[in-house]
Amino acid sequence: MVDAYGKMETIRLTPIPIAHLIHQKQVLALFGCVLPFALVDSMDYWAIPLVSLVMFTLYGIDGIGSQLEDPFGYDRNDIKMDFIVEDVRSEIGVLLEEWKKAGGKGTEMFIGKREEGTINAPDVSYSDRAWQVAS
Repeated sequence: MVDAYGKMETIRLTPIPIAHLIHQKQVLALFGCVLPFALVDSMDYWAIPLVSLVMFTLYGIDGIGSQLEDPFGYDRNDIKMDFIVEDVRSEIGVLLEEWKKAGGKGTEMFIGKREEGTINAPDVSYSDRAWQVAS
């Protein structure tokens, strides 16, 4: 859980380089200015709606990218981390309560009772001898 939190913090705190953002906007604007001249000979006046459609699409993709840069906020389309954190908190609370009911001793609640000479893994039942400890 701590590892996942660290990864989310890395995503949130890693900025997009400003030079990249400026270059991206300039190239998109330059493409939008040059595209009509490239299409006007072959498409006549149909170049205007076609260029409008292409630029609308490209600026839309640019807008989506800027929204995805920071997915951990409180905007309408951000990841609802408060709900996820509260769910994890309640699950950990249930586990701790069960551990307290078991007397707070050992880890048998989480991995089961150990048999002599074997290693038990949670929710795994292999029939081969790979889990047995050499005596």
